[in-house]
Amino acid sequence: MRNREKKGVAGIIAGIFLAAILFSSVFVFFLAVTEGQTTRTKAQLESQEFKDRKLQESVEIRPLDSLNANKVQLGINNTGSIPVAASYIIVYDDNNIPISANIGQDVEGLTVNPNTNTIVEYETALPDPSGSTIYRIDLITERGNVLSTT
Repeated sequence: MRNREKKGVAGIIAGIFLAAILFSSVFVFFLAVTEGQTTRTKAQLESQEFKDRKLQESVEIRPLDSLNANKVQLGINNTGSIPVAASYIIVYDDNNIPISANIGQDVEGLTVNPNTNTIVEYETALPDPSGSTIYRIDLITERGNVLSTT
């Protein structure tokens, strides 16, 4: 009779262990799914905020001086409500080909505050500074906006 009582207790203990293992597995899965959803929601919010800030950028650029052989002067007017940080300035010739002497000049650190004007001198070697070629100048911001002038 003693053997039968021990077998009954062993089955109950095994059932409790099995239930504990199952519960802990489901709990870990639930935590992983919850963490994934939280991370995804946070990334979506950051992405939307970035897009909203990108749309708030309002900048006007214009060439200030006639072009000379080695520099371009740009006037940058930030009419928006947020600071605009520039990443690159690229000069294209009339065939939409970047000037080979200097495809892109890194202008990091150039930040134009709201409602202010800034003058930037862009060093480059223009093939035809006489004025017969129409150049396109692109200013690319850190948020990815491309502003153009000729």
